[in-house]
Amino acid sequence: VETALAVVLAVGSGLLAHDLVRVTRDDPGFRPEGLMAMTLNLEPRYGRDEWVPMWERIMDNARSLPGVSSVAVATQAPWDGT
Repeated sequence: VETALAVVLAVGSGLLAHDLVRVTRDDPGFRPEGLMAMTLNLEPRYGRDEWVPMWERIMDNARSLPGVSSVAVATQAPWDGT
């Protein structure tokens, strides 16, 4: 049993290391330097009528920050949950 568990752990570790190397070498398709990402969890009590103006205010405030060249909203960040 211990041998089987050791083999499973070794194979799993090898696969994880392989994926880590692959992800760090892949071209993400964008320049990640200076990129900031954040997650906002909105309470379920807010409906679409309230979300849209709120997102617009958040984006307007972010655009007004010094050094910010662009702002975007997405439902999922690259590699999030993959």
